[in-house]
Amino acid sequence: MTPRNSLIIVRVHRPSETRVGMIVVPKTSNKDYELVEIVSVGRGHLAPDGSYNGTEDLKPGMVVWAKTHMQRPGPAGSAVTIKTSLPITFGEENLEMVNEQDIVAVVAEPHEINPTIPAPGSVIEFNEAS
Repeated sequence: MTPRNSLIIVRVHRPSETRVGMIVVPKTSNKDYELVEIVSVGRGHLAPDGSYNGTEDLKPGMVVWAKTHMQRPGPAGSAVTIKTSLPITFGEENLEMVNEQDIVAVVAEPHEINPTIPAPGSVIEFNEAS
């Protein structure tokens, strides 16, 4: 299955339930970004000259951070979570479709095995080579 234009099909890596002793810690629903693996990539945006551009840097197998939810103000000061990705089923597999613009960072290239994945909101330090 190949998505159209700048759409991307992804497999979301959601953690299984977390337990502390006998207590099940519920998953929070206020997470806007999730770790996903790219399954298939569309050709990109259709330019006026008839060419496609925009997704050539994204490849199947890449692990990326993607925006899958959005917080909006709700009634009485509460927050409402809106799903921004489109759930799809292909055979037995549950996948999601996101826009190319919702991919915010590449965590691992397809050829890397067992990437070190930073937690959302963590600080990443870059050291300059001397």
